[in-house]
Amino acid sequence: MRAPPPPPREWERVVAKLRESRPALGAVLQHGVPTVISPARLVIAFPKGSFFGAQAQAVDAREAVAEAAARDSSVARPVVEVVQTGRPRAAGGSVRGEAVRDQERREETRPEGASRHRR
Repeated sequence: MRAPPPPPREWERVVAKLRESRPALGAVLQHGVPTVISPARLVIAFPKGSFFGAQAQAVDAREAVAEAAARDSSVARPVVEVVQTGRPRAAGGSVRGEAVRDQERREETRPEGASRHRR
């Protein structure tokens, strides 16, 4: 199975801003998958029953996302929707998923024995 494409840069920037200003919310959102990203609308998907999805659905969380997205562009605040679905049709993967794949790629290219080195 192929890995999803990396998350859109706009979403990465929004999550990064929130990790700085609201670390707990940023950590939650890095598990979300953007399915719609436009100046007027941002839809973030999580798996059905996801704890992270439930946290992201809170009104204050959605308002913080809208504010961070508006600061990232010169347009008005987008309407932010959080959905929980079985398998989202995504604009890209999650920020967390991409970080895990980056780590796996680094480990694959690490010289043999380097991971067993003790300090």
